[in-house]
Amino acid sequence: MAPDKYEQLYALQDAVMHAVFSRQLGFYLTGGTALSRFYLHHRYSDDLDFFTHEINSFGDAVRTVRSDLEKLFTPVIADVDAREFKRFTVQEADLLLKVDFVADRAPRVGVPENRDGRYVDTVRNILSNKVGAVLSRDEIRDVADLLQISRSYRFSWTAVLREALEKQQFEREELVYRLSTFPARSLRDLPYCGAAPDVQDAETRILTIARDIESGRDNSLAGAHAPEL
Repeated sequence: MAPDKYEQLYALQDAVMHAVFSRQLGFYLTGGTALSRFYLHHRYSDDLDFFTHEINSFGDAVRTVRSDLEKLFTPVIADVDAREFKRFTVQEADLLLKVDFVADRAPRVGVPENRDGRYVDTVRNILSNKVGAVLSRDEIRDVADLLQISRSYRFSWTAVLREALEKQQFEREELVYRLSTFPARSLRDLPYCGAAPDVQDAETRILTIARDIESGRDNSLAGAHAPEL
């Protein structure tokens, strides 16, 4: 997708976020879009992921949001309608936006931040979720986000893995293997806000992450003056 199309898509995302956050329904934005749009601005992201921990009111909250969205957009298509996971596609002209709603039972790290009326997940919680995502699915964007967070913030991998293990069970060795064998050249397939990463440099940095995790030491990619998570 061309950059000008992403500008249009982001305007559509803004309109959907305004509809979701115009009511106090307990949702917050998380995932790659939260990370890229509100923190790191490293890549373009196509969809919206809204989580809530208010499990009992989830169904009613999603129905309210859908009703509000249908007043703004036609059509709003229900792609998935599971008990604790809903997915809609919102269409405006030739733009299609995937919008996910999740009733999340996993522990959350930190409290979502209010960014001008938009509730956005913490980087620390996004990071712990990305660790799980690297293990549970094969998405280039998860490794790209993990790499960018590691370059941008200081943190303890031991603490992050402990938080990730509270959400799902996995073996450290499996995570190290996944990262060590990741084809860095595939990172260039993603749409970036700036220049695409150098493949050799990215491969070196991903292997550094794998070694940091394997040895249980602090993240060594971020500089001494980087903010701490």
